[in-house]
Amino acid sequence: MSSLDELRFDLLQMGSVADEREVHLTDDFFKSVGATEVSRGDVDVTLKVSAVGSSFRADYDFCGTLVLPCDICLDDMDQPVEGSGSLVVRLGKEPGEDGDIITIDENEGMLDMAWYVYESIALSIPIRHVHETGKCNVAMTALTREYIADSDGERTAARSSDEEQDIDPRWAKLKGLKIEE
Repeated sequence: MSSLDELRFDLLQMGSVADEREVHLTDDFFKSVGATEVSRGDVDVTLKVSAVGSSFRADYDFCGTLVLPCDICLDDMDQPVEGSGSLVVRLGKEPGEDGDIITIDENEGMLDMAWYVYESIALSIPIRHVHETGKCNVAMTALTREYIADSDGERTAARSSDEEQDIDPRWAKLKGLKIEE
């Protein structure tokens, strides 16, 4: 059974018994989802779907590692991720979504959690993801430094002197601020 199949729940067959599953997501899952943000990873997911009155509740937790490009050197790096989420699912005539409430076709009754789990994983990625200090690709960081302004504010290979423009005095003080990695 593929990880995509393990993330599908037949609500019509489930009845009042909760269905709990542990799913291991690998590169195949991320590629098959078809999104571009994440294509490689190794994540464990625990899912539980239970009936609550006339609707269903889907809860999930995930923990693992994604392979992403470093923001500084662009080499692949392992990014730990973890998080959780929940959805309320009801059966209805017209499928749709309203926040965390999902309506699925009452005749079909299939809840596919793949996209919701993927979205939660993608949203758990920090805005800035970089290697630990000293782990970045030395050649790439040297090349990057070659093309950014030096500490005197002089531009190096990125622009020639004829392209330089006067800097707005409101921004001039920012030239002295540089974050060293």
